[in-house]
Amino acid sequence: MIIGYFRLVGATLRPFVRCDIAFPDYPDVPPAPIEFVVDTGSDTTALSPDDAASLGLQFATLRVGQRSEGAGSEFPTRIVEPLITVQDFSTLHPLSIPEVTPPMPSLLGRDFMCGFALFMEERTERVFLVTPEDLDNFGIPSLR
Repeated sequence: MIIGYFRLVGATLRPFVRCDIAFPDYPDVPPAPIEFVVDTGSDTTALSPDDAASLGLQFATLRVGQRSEGAGSEFPTRIVEPLITVQDFSTLHPLSIPEVTPPMPSLLGRDFMCGFALFMEERTERVFLVTPEDLDNFGIPSLR
């Protein structure tokens, strides 16, 4: 189980998961923690251009990704495949870095969350990404 949290961004309470990311293909880029907004409306997990720059990733040197759509426009992307570690879960997972302005947050998309059940409880400011095994342990039946 992955445990996240809510925090205020401006006047809006948003769900976050803090991930540690490391870049095996870029040994000069040190591992770092990144806060990802849990975004069920995003197909893919994205690293914000600001977070990528703060890590020392050079956008122009990264592998070109597919053009992406969001917020009513289309934009170019670059791709990296870091090791993402969240509490006791680790995986190599591609991140899209969109070339967009104005700035956007890093997004934890459905491609990352698809192996988990998502529970968000704003009243207590808790976010849970729960594995199928955890659901079995909780006695929550499968619908299949």
